[in-house]
Amino acid sequence: MILISFLQKNIKINKNLLVIFIILFAITYSLPSEKFLSKNIELSLYNKNLFILGFPSNSFHSTDYFPIIPWFFAYMSGYIIGKILIEKNFYNHYGKNSLLVKIGQNSLKIYLSHQIIIYALVYFVFEIIK
Repeated sequence: MILISFLQKNIKINKNLLVIFIILFAITYSLPSEKFLSKNIELSLYNKNLFILGFPSNSFHSTDYFPIIPWFFAYMSGYIIGKILIEKNFYNHYGKNSLLVKIGQNSLKIYLSHQIIIYALVYFVFEIIK
């Protein structure tokens, strides 16, 4: 999101750019797995602490690892699709009074209330089990 804020003024939104980003995402999807590059490049990139770009070393471990490459390309694809839908007036035509709009407008209330409900259910289940 930070990168797109710098790039959005210079990006000309069109379907060709969307296809390019989808192809780049598909090509670089396996980049973090070390099976992406040849052995020579693998030794030079994967051990240089470039995990944030998508080149983790063998000793790098994380439970929530989402490197810039390839996920930037997926994010850009979604950004372009959103801009195309805005240009086509999709949201005003299809998104005014739908159920998903109402859920989205009340998402914080739904999230907080479901936490209370789940907590109460878990409490009562464990009280019955005792």
